[in-house]
Amino acid sequence: MKKSNLGELIKTERKKHKLSQEVLSGGICTQGTISNLENLGRLPTLEILLVIVERLNIPLEQFYETMKSDNSMYYDEFNEVQLLCNKIKHGEAKKIIVESIDFDQLTTDLQRMKYYYYFGITSLIGENNYREAHYNFNQVIAIHPENINLFHILAINGIAITYYMEKDSNKAKTYFENALKLLEPISKLDSFDIRNPEIIKVYFNTATYYSEMLEYKKAVEMSEKGLEHCKNNHIDFGQEYLIYEKAYNLYKLNQKETAEKNFIMAGSLALLNDNQNMVLAIKKDAKEFGLEVITQFLAMN
Repeated sequence: MKKSNLGELIKTERKKHKLSQEVLSGGICTQGTISNLENLGRLPTLEILLVIVERLNIPLEQFYETMKSDNSMYYDEFNEVQLLCNKIKHGEAKKIIVESIDFDQLTTDLQRMKYYYYFGITSLIGENNYREAHYNFNQVIAIHPENINLFHILAINGIAITYYMEKDSNKAKTYFENALKLLEPISKLDSFDIRNPEIIKVYFNTATYYSEMLEYKKAVEMSEKGLEHCKNNHIDFGQEYLIYEKAYNLYKLNQKETAEKNFIMAGSLALLNDNQNMVLAIKKDAKEFGLEVITQFLAMN
């Protein structure tokens, strides 16, 4: 398997400074973490990486360029898979995973986590394959569980969705809430994770669960929490899901006027992002709820 460029950089700079793996890791991580990074391309958290880089006096620009080169393999494919999943086109996304991404060529743990997560979510939503979903989500969780990142949380959220689809609402609730608890500390860190649009799915899926359980107020609160996170971290893509969920549950709480405004905002963003599945969902709700203003607005666009 091809080694990580970042691992090679760390190894070269460590030897240049005449440091052993044990000395370099002191007060930062374990010696095994350094060994896995150098020899297997297994990345620790960004926070640990930045401290290692600082100790070795590696310029941040060089670090980020090397990180970019490591993640360049299948970068476009993973981006396309993410985009298709956001548009609820999981069948097309699964086809890209199967036909265009060779798991054995993935060089970092982050890439492998992405592969397992997207394989799991496309199997679940696109094929209703609960067994495949459980297996792949648990594969994500098994990769460095001591260093939680966004894909661990997405996988736990995915397990919650799987249990809900299997009609086990009690287990679903446990996993939804566990994912939220793990998300709290990550949300306070200045890392790549908090600016990843995928984080919206954790809030949206949990809000949808509360709505299905007829806990409309909690669904609105969860949607607003997700929107606040987007605002604070400059995440624009995908907000239509959260605004839609907020609108739907506001209507269920008999706040029709505010719900209409949010339906229009969600519809506008869905049209802007070419999210036809969301547009169809809003049209369906507008017809069911008798919201002529929404129907007319969407008909004009």
